Amino acid sequence: MNNIIVYFPYKLSNNPKSGSGVRPIKMIEAFRAFGTNNGIEIIVISGESGLRKKKIKQFMNSGKVKNTLFCYMENSTTPYWLTNDNHIPKNPFIDYKFWKYLKRNNVSIGLFYRDIYWKFKEFYVLKGIKKLVTPLMKKLYYQELSTYQKVVDILYLPSLEMNEFVEWPGKISGLPPGIDRMKIAETQNNHADLNLVYVGAINDEYGMNVLLQALDKVNQTKKVQLFLVCRENEYEQNEMLQKYSDKPWFIVQHLSGAELEKLYENVNVGVIPRKKSIYHDFSMPVKLFEYLSFGLPLLVTNCDAQAMFVSENEYGIVTEDNVDEFSRGILTLTNMNTYKRYQDNILNTAYNKQSWYARVEKLYNDLTN
Repeated sequence: MNNIIVYFPYKLSNNPKSGSGVRPIKMIEAFRAFGTNNGIEIIVISGESGLRKKKIKQFMNSGKVKNTLFCYMENSTTPYWLTNDNHIPKNPFIDYKFWKYLKRNNVSIGLFYRDIYWKFKEFYVLKGIKKLVTPLMKKLYYQELSTYQKVVDILYLPSLEMNEFVEWPGKISGLPPGIDRMKIAETQNNHADLNLVYVGAINDEYGMNVLLQALDKVNQTKKVQLFLVCRENEYEQNEMLQKYSDKPWFIVQHLSGAELEKLYENVNVGVIPRKKSIYHDFSMPVKLFEYLSFGLPLLVTNCDAQAMFVSENEYGIVTEDNVDEFSRGILTLTNMNTYKRYQDNILNTAYNKQSWYARVEKLYNDLTN
C-alpha cells in the first residue's frame, strides 16, 4: 500500500487556539481524508525529539519507504533542534538523518515554511536576559534554512513575495490557504445593519487606530457596528482602545472556540486593517481564511499579498491604510448589491479553490511528479 509521510518536527497542540497550532491539525485531517479516498496510508511523525526518534525507527524498520510517495513537512517558529518543551536539543541529528534517508530512497520532500519574522527586529523581540542570545538564534535560523536546502525539493510559502527575504535558491510554490467547509448562517444574509468583526492582536501595527477612527467617522452617517475579539489582558493594557469603550458601535469580546463561531454567524464582514509594511506585504493572516470559511466578505488594507489574494478572487474590498480610504471601504459594503456580489462569489468558489483538501491535492500533484 502506498503511503505519504506527514512530518512535524515538534509536538502538536491538543487544543490549538492560534493559526499556527490549528494548521497542522487541519492538514492531518485533510491528508487522512485524501488517503481514505485514494487508498493511501497516511503516516504522521510528530512530537518531541524522543518520540520522533521512536516513530522514525519504527518506520525505517517497517520497509514502507519503498512505497512512500512523498513527505510533507512544516517548520516550527523555533529552529527544529530546539522544539522540545525545554528547548534542549536532546536528539539534534535525528531529523536531518531521516530526511537524508528519504532522499536516498528517492522520496520527494515538500516543506511549508510558514514565516520569516525572525529577520525583522520589530517582530523578533527577545526579552530580558534572552536578548543576549538573539545573534545566536538568528544564526540557527540561517543554519536551519541551509539544512532544508539540502533535502527539500519544493519550498511552499504563504506568499511568493516572501521569498525576497527567504532567498530560497530552488523551486518555490504557493498552496491553497486552507479553509473549512462554509458555515454561513441565515443571519448573515440580513444586511439591515453592517456588523464588522476583527479578531486578533490589537497593537497599532495591526491597524487599530485606522479601524477605530474609520468606524467613528462612518457612524456619523451610517449605523455600523464593530465586534472586536482579543485577549482580555491585552485589552486591559491598551489605553487607546479603552477610549472608545463608551461608543455604542464598539463591542469588545474575549472569545474562542464555539463562542467565536457563534459570533461569526451574526456578523457580515471580516476586517484586516494592517499597516502597510515590508513584513505585512508578504505575510498572509490566518484570520483572513477563517473569515472566508464563514462566508464573510473581506475589507483589507493594501498590504501586497493579502490585497492580491482578495482582489484577484473578488472576495471583498482593498483600501489604503488610512482613515479616509478605510471609511470609504466600509461605506461601499453598506450597499446591499455590492455586499451580495462579494458574498456570492465566496460561497460559489472559496471552498472548492481554497480548502484544506485542495491544499493536499496540490501537494500530491506537485510532489508525485
